[in-house]
Amino acid sequence: QVENDRLKAVIVDFLVNTKKAYTITDLIKASPDLADLTNQKVSRLANDLVDENKITKFSDKRKTYFKA
Repeated sequence: QVENDRLKAVIVDFLVNTKKAYTITDLIKASPDLADLTNQKVSRLANDLVDENKITKFSDKRKTYFKA
């Protein structure tokens, strides 16, 4: 749980600093802290952050993007 909270902070910081929207796959490629995680794990964390209203999620051409 502590590790999940740290990873969530990494995701939020990354999205806030880049000011861009990312798919889960692009997020993993762009952030060295997430590089060793699976798509499923990062997706779960990102969706938790959406539920907590810390980031937003939207779809475009059947791809889901996340941004701060």
